[in-house]
Amino acid sequence: MKKFLIFLLIFALYFCTINGAFAQENVLSQKVSELTAKLAFAVEGYVVGVSGETVYINLGQESGIVEGIKFEVVRLDKNRPFKVGTPQRYQIIGYPETEVGQIEITKVRKGMSLAKIIEKMMAIQEGDKVYQEMKKVTRIAITEFTYGDEFNDFTRNVQDILYTNLIQRGMTVVEREKMEQVLNELGKSFSGIIDSSTAAEIGKMLGVEAIVVGTVADMGNSVDLRARLVDVEKGAAITAAQIDVVKDPTITGFLSSGVRSTSFGEKGVATPKEATTIQEVNVQSFNFKLVDWQKKGDGIVFELLITSEQDSELTLYSGAHSYNQKTRFFDDFGNEYFASKVQLGNIVITSYGHNRLVTGVPMKVIVSFDSFSSQAKIITLLEIYCTVNNKRFTAQIRDIPISR
Repeated sequence: MKKFLIFLLIFALYFCTINGAFAQENVLSQKVSELTAKLAFAVEGYVVGVSGETVYINLGQESGIVEGIKFEVVRLDKNRPFKVGTPQRYQIIGYPETEVGQIEITKVRKGMSLAKIIEKMMAIQEGDKVYQEMKKVTRIAITEFTYGDEFNDFTRNVQDILYTNLIQRGMTVVEREKMEQVLNELGKSFSGIIDSSTAAEIGKMLGVEAIVVGTVADMGNSVDLRARLVDVEKGAAITAAQIDVVKDPTITGFLSSGVRSTSFGEKGVATPKEATTIQEVNVQSFNFKLVDWQKKGDGIVFELLITSEQDSELTLYSGAHSYNQKTRFFDDFGNEYFASKVQLGNIVITSYGHNRLVTGVPMKVIVSFDSFSSQAKIITLLEIYCTVNNKRFTAQIRDIPISR
């Protein structure tokens, strides 16, 4: 009897483990389905302000907006709603629309975006409705998302679920084997050099209208899936989307299993650009030396060495800090970007943190940005916000060429 009870207990534990893993795979499927829906459908919003030729709308990074997306602007006649149902119980399904113009996104913030007017039938006003103009595509390819500099079982599962979801939506999706064959021919790597232009190049070789590219970003307790649907003809994003997945034990297991290199072909992973001249600045009693940079998915990562003239406790701030002390950079279009993460030695910070520098010993610092314009050629200013002994200062490195 005792042996039988032990057997039942082991069986129950095994059953619960299997069911738990299955449930988490279902959660991942649901999350990727949400991501697919955001990629496949246009978004709509409102004009919240107008200043000269600049239009502000209530859609930003959280809505998957990226630079270059175009919107139709219309004015709704809310005094004459279209209704369905009975006079007693009805539903408003829309309003008469008057075409006002067309705008194109130039800068994206967290909850809003700035746009330029590219066509105007009448003056655009606050409260006007905006509808994303989205190219209809039926034949696409899906890249495997990168997790840092690697692929793993999680990224493979995301690719497989996207494949199924898009087919269910009536699209023709290129088989993974064909995608990998083209990548091997090109010797391309998703790590660091995949952008809208290289995605378009791959898409043309595959004979598709659009290609899905994306990254998996580790946020500590969760991972963010960030994806773009790139127009092969124009080399620009049609839509973009982001979704978060809670990092439970099952997801963590996926991330650490089946790890593979992101390199394809004989060329392998492209090496990071080496600075033609060492760029460095001396601020307070510190030397900041930029030694490298590398494109990572939609973002960019800078590597620096910081050396102190004396033992010091140095505090660095990312772009997530709640006050004005934010590490940031500006590109040659005047766009401003804030750091998503800073690694100071072996300490990773998402808001602010500190580490001790020993006199004369360089400390490696990694500054990560999740996004920047793929059209940018120069970082006009990289500004690192710091504090030492309660004194605030910035280290500014200028005119960093990032074109290859």
